[in-house]
Amino acid sequence: FAMQTTLNLDIELNLPIEDDSDDRGEDEIDFEGIDDDLARFQKDAIIKQALNQGVDLRDYSKNIEIELHEVELESVRQYVSHSGRVVELSKEIQSCDLILARMQEMLLGFQADLGGISEEILHLQRESISLNVRLKNRKSSEALLAKFLKNIVVSPELVSAILSTEINEGFLSALSELNQKLKYVRMEAKDEENLGSLEVKPSETLAAKESEPILETLKTKSCAKIREYLLGKISELRKPKTNVQMIQKTGLLKYKYLMRFLCENAPEIGEEIKHVYIESMGRTICSLFRSYYASLMRMELEVATKTDLIAVEEAAFKAMFSSKVDLSKRGDAFCLGNRDKVMDAIEQPPILLHLAQAEGKKMPYEVILRSLLKHLVDSATSEYLFVREFFQDLSQETFQRTFERTLSLFVDNLNSQLFSCYDAIGLLLSIKLVHAYRMVMQRRRIPSLDHFFDRYNVLLWPRFKAVIDLNLKSISLASTKKLGLIDLTTHYVTRRYAEFSASISTLQKGYDFPFDDFELGV
Repeated sequence: FAMQTTLNLDIELNLPIEDDSDDRGEDEIDFEGIDDDLARFQKDAIIKQALNQGVDLRDYSKNIEIELHEVELESVRQYVSHSGRVVELSKEIQSCDLILARMQEMLLGFQADLGGISEEILHLQRESISLNVRLKNRKSSEALLAKFLKNIVVSPELVSAILSTEINEGFLSALSELNQKLKYVRMEAKDEENLGSLEVKPSETLAAKESEPILETLKTKSCAKIREYLLGKISELRKPKTNVQMIQKTGLLKYKYLMRFLCENAPEIGEEIKHVYIESMGRTICSLFRSYYASLMRMELEVATKTDLIAVEEAAFKAMFSSKVDLSKRGDAFCLGNRDKVMDAIEQPPILLHLAQAEGKKMPYEVILRSLLKHLVDSATSEYLFVREFFQDLSQETFQRTFERTLSLFVDNLNSQLFSCYDAIGLLLSIKLVHAYRMVMQRRRIPSLDHFFDRYNVLLWPRFKAVIDLNLKSISLASTKKLGLIDLTTHYVTRRYAEFSASISTLQKGYDFPFDDFELGV
């Protein structure tokens, strides 16, 4: 590198170079890249300084070589002088190599031991999984066996509770357990959800064959006891002055599971109980309403007769054994007065007979009808809810059969009442009452009386139309000579017409009611 650098500088500075004959046979110098070298040397500070001072580069190169040779000799002398320490260092390095070799052997041993431990861990893991599966299978088998024994074995406590003479909470608990055992014994093999992994019917097992006769005996005893108890409670409903709802709540609904047990295990006895209840309760309710209706009708105030028409001859107003006109009969059937207050008492409780009889007051038919309908809808609501809960009857058949006599009684009584009814205001108020109580039942979401309300409307609307027609006919056939003398006071025909029109208009306002079903023609 020093010679090449010297040559590069000699060429750049055009220095004379001796032409030795020994060098002619050498290869020619390659000057490729010399420009780059010169540029790099010109940037070096030492070379710049040497060039500026005019230093001979050949001498400088020889000095450098001499210095390097001296440094090399000095290095050898130092190495020789420290040879002892070098030997010791070599021995220490060999000793470290041995230690590292032993450590490597130990680590390889550890690696082999860890490999063995890993195999043992894998073996233990497989054993653990196997034990877990076996434990799970045994637990499942234990659960199935426990369920089987629970539903097959008949304990002495169960027999004692079923055969006890009293029906109470303990009897209901025992009856529920008995019913569960009966269902399990009757279970089919295809019912995998309840049988688990069992592939045979419980009734085919030896244990079930031994327990089944005992279960059937307990079922027979239970059904007989339940039948006796329920028939006894139902017979109490027929006793006079009996609190029917209290018996239903404390004696029947409290033990509604008895009826469910009968329906599942002895449906013929369940049907018998239902039939007896329908007959007994139907007669009881009908008797109560018949008595209540008769007592109310004895307090009825007759508002209008067949002579109470808008245009009636004056002779009809004359009192018996007198030629004077009875002014007390001039307009009671056409003036509304405060009779529409009955519509504000829709949610009021029914009339209490003993209080009304003690007061000795009379009341128009619409007041009596309001009390009857209020009593009916409350009784129907209570009975409807009881039948649904106790008999699990969602079809309304039991309710309809129970209330059949009572609803027929209502229709017959209304039919008899309408035969002699000429009170148009009372009829219109009765129609509105029927509509109002239909809305009450709709708010309660009980549709059991819809057909009954339809039958009432079928009777009330034609009678109302007939009374209107009688009044219209009386006007069209009226003779002015027979309507009395005209004086300074308002004529009674005019007053009746005005009062009747005002009453109809008043009743029509403020109510969502289908008055357009008939043409009133007023």
